[in-house]
Amino acid sequence: MEKVFEKLDILSTTKVHMWTTSFRSAVSYALLGGLFIGIGMLIYIGIGVYTYENIPEMTRLLQALTFGIALNLTLFAGAELYTSNNFILMASAIRRHISWRFVLLLCVGSWLFNFMGAQLLAFGMYYSGLLTDAWASYIAYIADIKLAPSFTELFIRGILCNLFVCLAVWCFYKVEQDIAKWAMVFCCIFPFIFLGFEHSVANMTLFAVAAQLGITTYVAMLHNLVPVTLGNFVGGALLAVLYTLVNKGIPQ
Repeated sequence: MEKVFEKLDILSTTKVHMWTTSFRSAVSYALLGGLFIGIGMLIYIGIGVYTYENIPEMTRLLQALTFGIALNLTLFAGAELYTSNNFILMASAIRRHISWRFVLLLCVGSWLFNFMGAQLLAFGMYYSGLLTDAWASYIAYIADIKLAPSFTELFIRGILCNLFVCLAVWCFYKVEQDIAKWAMVFCCIFPFIFLGFEHSVANMTLFAVAAQLGITTYVAMLHNLVPVTLGNFVGGALLAVLYTLVNKGIPQ
């Protein structure tokens, strides 16, 4: 387990160095994070469009089985992602490997540019002409579902979501073989989609597309993004604390 923490420490140091010495590279990676997770959300929506009317009992299952594509793209191709940064940076800060201020600065920076990456993908999807009436109808349906819960409910769903997302990141760095990494990411992502938890970066693309279609507004999306963003941060931090405590209890 200590070897995994050492990998996370090296990764955190690399992230801090990139954000402080090569800001353009950091921005590019964060934009890619928003794009990669956004692709997962578009696949999620597309599955709903083509299955909800015909085989609704299979919709959530298929969405859960495929959303792991998004995080696998992020981890294998390389990108800065707000939700995984919550865990990676927090784990290193707890071990006093990086400063706490970098946890805040890098999480805020990655969130902002993930948001911009999601907007770029949404603009591209809108102007591609692929958003048919069927797509608009299903996007409106999903947006209403995500805007209906209370602040507390969304906050808790955000916590639960990032426990699974960051568990996928932990497994990615714990196992050695690529096929095992790929499989563990899918295993960890399946529960959060199937159970209906909330991922802030994925929701950015959904609401950006919804705003382009005039279904909702950027102000309205804050009802979801604010509590989910905070919940995701707590979820990542909680997993970092738990694994740190477990590691301290293992004889060295």
